[in-house]
This record gives sequence, structure tokens and C-alpha cells, in this order.
Amino acid sequence: VAKAAPDGYTLLLANLPVMLHAMNPTGHILTVNRRWSQSLGYTLAEVQGRSFNDLLTPESRARLVQEIYPSYLANGVCRGELLTIVRAGGATATAIRDGGRHRDRGAMLGVTRSPLQPRHPR
Repeated sequence: VAKAAPDGYTLLLANLPVMLHAMNPTGHILTVNRRWSQSLGYTLAEVQGRSFNDLLTPESRARLVQEIYPSYLANGVCRGELLTIVRAGGATATAIRDGGRHRDRGAMLGVTRSPLQPRHPR
């Protein structure tokens, strides 16, 4: 079965020069764009279906669960949240995360942006 060619919107999102990811309402990754994969070192196959929480340091994971996610559920957005992501290979990267809920389906589109400063594990 042949796949349909991606539309212009899909190609635009895939190639934007910012890190984008989409998650389902339970926080599991649906897709990531090329910049996200290049910056964090994971392929889509490695992260699709995984909880976004799995990619965070324990401190950031606790903050996400205890503070950020409850606020997101109440307001439908998160803005300027500083998180530390574990990159493929174990180094960490500090990133600012913004996101909003898709009104029809409950999915979230997230943007991860600078500062993305790798720190190597000790």
C-alpha cells in the first residue's frame, strides 16, 4: 500500500528550525520533528509511544508531575517551563518548554527552545 504524500503543513512542521513534539493526553510522544531528533539524538522510533517524563532528569520529572502538569491541565497551556532533558547517550540539556492542548483531541503540541546547553554526566 502506497503512503500518501505529506501535505505542505506536515512538511513545514517536520522542517521547522525549532524542536516540536506532539503528545497524546496521557503524555506519550506521538511524533517529533527533525530538529527535535537532531538536537536530542533520538529517532522517532526510539521515542514514539514513550512517556515524555522518561526523557527528563528525576528533578525535572518531579517538577513536571507536581507543578507543571497540574497547571497545564487547569489552563491548557504551559509557558517558559525550564526542564532538563536526558539526551541520547546520557548527556543532559537544559531547555525551555512551551505547549498547548489541541482543543478537539486533547493532544498537546510542545515546543522546546533555547537555551539548549548540553551538560555531560559526571
